[in-house]
Amino acid sequence: KIFAKIFGEPKIVNGETEAMKQIAMFLSQQKLTSAYELLKKYSAIYIDSADLHYYWGLFYSLSNLPKKAKVFYLNAIEIDSGFTEAKYNYAFTLHSENEIAKAKVEYLEILEQNAAETRSLNNLASIYIDENLPEKAKLLLHKCLKINPEMEMAKKNERERLSRTLDTINKRFGASTITYGINKAHNGFFERG
Repeated sequence: KIFAKIFGEPKIVNGETEAMKQIAMFLSQQKLTSAYELLKKYSAIYIDSADLHYYWGLFYSLSNLPKKAKVFYLNAIEIDSGFTEAKYNYAFTLHSENEIAKAKVEYLEILEQNAAETRSLNNLASIYIDENLPEKAKLLLHKCLKINPEMEMAKKNERERLSRTLDTINKRFGASTITYGINKAHNGFFERG
């Protein structure tokens, strides 16, 4: 009896898990009306559920309402500070909304908790490319591709965006401004696609 009071009724805990599965299924199928109905229903029951706030954030992201999505992702993070998916989606939404400084802080926090989180490695590298910090970007992209050699966005960032940035810097400041490794020149280092 005491155990049930501390940890809740098993049917309530199991009910929340089942509810989250249903919501996730509808969101993954982009059945937003059905997802909305369940989100609304379960919000009255599971008030402090980080998962529920996260799913509201996904709902608003899929509905192309990033400002509302950010609020719910942030709520999920406040409830569960170790909720990496919520942090990533919050950072990605900030990044998409051109709130680069805030996104950068979030990506760095994610990587502090989980240095192998490849999406954050790639997106932070993308920010560094945009900021003309190719050395930092290169390190992150290499780490990302070492962890997940099949990550297409990281390959594209390395092959195209970083290479273009390096070419621009070398044109502007001299052909050998940026080199890699011990005297390894940039030319030919990247594959062109």
